[in-house]
Amino acid sequence: MIDFSKAFDTVNQEMLVRKLQQFALPGNSLKWIASFLLDRSQTTKVNGECSLPINITCSIVQGSVTGPYAFIAYASDCKVLGILNFLMKYADDFSLLVPENSDVPVEDEMKQIISW
Repeated sequence: MIDFSKAFDTVNQEMLVRKLQQFALPGNSLKWIASFLLDRSQTTKVNGECSLPINITCSIVQGSVTGPYAFIAYASDCKVLGILNFLMKYADDFSLLVPENSDVPVEDEMKQIISW
């Protein structure tokens, strides 16, 4: 099992929107998702004082219904090298299955996933 620590926090939003354009989503749905992800900002309040807003360029909104699906779409181009190997994905967890007689060893598959 491969757990991408803080995976939702590291997703590049513009890259995610570009990847979503590859899917057969209705135009209005894609625009809605893009407006939900892009041009967000945050502030911090400490002792009653608010910081200046800072733009958020990475992350999927955690706790949202679309979050796990957005990460799956984002990770859809992460593939195995070997024809017998299999990568199961759910949200920010990947399970890599490599049989003993695989044409591509587990070490090479891990290098591929890390470079992705």
